[in-house]
Amino acid sequence: RLVNQLLDFQKISAGKRRKQIDKIDLVRFTSACADYFEATCEIKKIKFKTRIPNKQLWIKADVDSLEKIIFNYLSNALKYTPENGEITIILEEQANNIRISIQDTGPGIHEKDQGRLFEVFSQIDETTTRKYEGTGLGLALVKQLTEELNGSVGVHSTPGQGAIFWADFPNATEEKLDRDLLIYTDNW
Repeated sequence: RLVNQLLDFQKISAGKRRKQIDKIDLVRFTSACADYFEATCEIKKIKFKTRIPNKQLWIKADVDSLEKIIFNYLSNALKYTPENGEITIILEEQANNIRISIQDTGPGIHEKDQGRLFEVFSQIDETTTRKYEGTGLGLALVKQLTEELNGSVGVHSTPGQGAIFWADFPNATEEKLDRDLLIYTDNW
């Protein structure tokens, strides 16, 4: 995973990363991603919830990039959420954006440290005895991939109260499909 993340960074920096932009139903996509994590949460005795609307919400994105964004956020929540904790994936339509949020009941993050979270190789706990392992690449990659898709990222957190990591993408729900449809009827 580390090698793949390093390669992704290199490709993005060199402008050689291929992406296939498609119109994606974010409700279906997010639900499928959530299904992957539900079993792991159950094994770790973490309650997993979803707050996903019962309608289609569309964005234009690269499937591989979108999967990496959501999986990195969910993996971090899984890493920091204690047993009997809770992780919630939230999808909501805003004014011109659609927001994907991952909320957890982990230890939370001090405001002074939040600005460094999306920097390459940044670790909040840089001591040699740190409790959680990581490379400091995942959230930086999330930021770069989201920005490539004309989106933005952020975090809301209070120590002792968990964290909410989010990614906003331009809403493409009202846009016309990229292909023309031929409607055939046999009524003459």
